Amino acid sequence: MNEATQVKITKCSESMWKLTYFATVETWVLKITYYEPWFGDSKGYFKDWPNQELKLSLSLFYMCQCGFYIYSIFALLTWETRRKDFSVMMSHHIITSILIGYSYVTSFFRIGSIILALHDASDVFLEAAKVFKYSEREHG
Repeated sequence: MNEATQVKITKCSESMWKLTYFATVETWVLKITYYEPWFGDSKGYFKDWPNQELKLSLSLFYMCQCGFYIYSIFALLTWETRRKDFSVMMSHHIITSILIGYSYVTSFFRIGSIILALHDASDVFLEAAKVFKYSEREHG
């Protein structure tokens, strides 16, 4: 197997792992938030702040997300394939970790969970597109 093929396989594997993660957490956050009374009401995101109830499921989701982005910093530094957008992705992971932590500490759980849901939804499509590209199954 030549080096170019090996690099493609490595990149495809990384994207498949990320696709699995983002699809899982997107499903999880929608399951957590969809039936909340504030889900479809943007004013409800801020109602009773800073004394909003933090349910265990949302707390676990926050911890998982923060852990993932901290892990992503170290993965980017140590074993992920170095790409042209390294500095952009490193900045993204650091800033996202800080914002998740800040929204948790300041009790912005509702709006934070919605922002994370929107943020991760795009990553599902991004990583799926990468998998198709690396496996040479893209159309268009």
